[in-house]
Amino acid sequence: MFRFREREGNDNNKEIITLYDLKFELKDEYFPKKKEYLAQKKEKLSKNQYYKIEDKKLEELEKVFKQVKTNIKLGFNLKRYLKNRGTSRILPEIIFNIKTKEERKYICMIYESKNFSKIIEIEIPDTFEFVEKLDNKDLIFITFKGKYYELLIYRLIQGQNNENKGYFLSQKIEETLGGYELKYNYTTNMFGDKKKGDPKNYELFYIKAISGNRFFCVSNYGFKMYALNEKNEYELVLLEPYEKIDFIYEIEANKFIFGLNLRRVEGYGFCGNAYTCYHNLFINKIELKDIDKIKNKSNNNNLKLKFSFISETMFEYHYSSSMAYDIEINFSDYVSLKNNYFIILVKNDILIFNIETGKEIKRFGIKADGCRYLLTDIKKWDCPENDEFILIVYNNVILIRLNEENSSKINLNILNYGYFPELCLKETKERTTFKKLKKINGQKNKFYSYADNCNDIIIYWFLSDLNK
Repeated sequence: MFRFREREGNDNNKEIITLYDLKFELKDEYFPKKKEYLAQKKEKLSKNQYYKIEDKKLEELEKVFKQVKTNIKLGFNLKRYLKNRGTSRILPEIIFNIKTKEERKYICMIYESKNFSKIIEIEIPDTFEFVEKLDNKDLIFITFKGKYYELLIYRLIQGQNNENKGYFLSQKIEETLGGYELKYNYTTNMFGDKKKGDPKNYELFYIKAISGNRFFCVSNYGFKMYALNEKNEYELVLLEPYEKIDFIYEIEANKFIFGLNLRRVEGYGFCGNAYTCYHNLFINKIELKDIDKIKNKSNNNNLKLKFSFISETMFEYHYSSSMAYDIEINFSDYVSLKNNYFIILVKNDILIFNIETGKEIKRFGIKADGCRYLLTDIKKWDCPENDEFILIVYNNVILIRLNEENSSKINLNILNYGYFPELCLKETKERTTFKKLKKINGQKNKFYSYADNCNDIIIYWFLSDLNK
């Protein structure tokens, strides 16, 4: 039924970590009863080399996740908003709200991320699809004009350092597929012959803020980078054809890690079994270069660009299946530890890379005692040594420390774990709600969760950190 293919040798370095004593809401034969755990829990944990329990670590988890600290009710339809994000389904880290002022005028309410109080309202002349905040506090909005996108740059009123004093519209940028070669849709007949169709529409998925008051525009045609010029205006400095980028991690000023999760369908017929879905996952290390220093590199359509890039593949995973039984494998969130290790989950495998070399150095497979199916993710956990992260399995949170003997020999230790009802999964008789849990960058162990089918943003953090 399924065909899987991975880069050879990846599993030779894999260790298996079995999780015990987890709790689940789902009523399924593969989720064992609590009594069966209690009888064997102590013996199993004592024999498990990965469990190095520290009591104080459970207190840390409970201080953050045991109680909801803030619930923001959004004034717009979150499911409809996320639907416009293509396959990325990203909710910006800026906690914001929208309300209608009058026809074709909207108010965006920006919240600050320390105590999540509203700091400013900005009138937007159109509906917007995404908003991102740069280091200089400029706000970049994506609006759609029917045939093209427009970037609206809002800047603090001159002479003001306080954001609640107001913003003004400082620049508009028309964002189109100009500079890219056209991509086309194709159809396949019963003989397997492909026929070129209409050009693909340009879809701008999201903006990613990066250092130096720069930002990427990620689309179905590729990615662009904008930076400030001598006039303090944003100009296009990089344009590259590329596949859809799921995530971007900035290593340093001109070095990044891109994650690509690509899917294509081939076949002809009238049922799911007549089509095959091909999935290709890549993690690539990207380095920006002065365009004049790259040999045999010409500018796209004579654009006066300043940068190009070189790419190195760190990881790839390929699999295919019949459309009728298609299984989608996604990247988890990613974590960077000790300024040297990049960690991500793929198919319940924790992959650990050396950031400097781009090489995978260790892999840990995750299993749960008595549980066949796992819904997992990872998040950074802030600590002085910068060596901890959390593994999320449904509503269970497992705190893990990375130990290194040297740069090539590392191990993982489970420090403690807790169960927090409705954190990522809410089970009722009517339906099951899956929530996305995101970490707020630049804030110590602050998280927010949301679900596609509701308009609530739930905030978790340790209250005593509020005034720090």
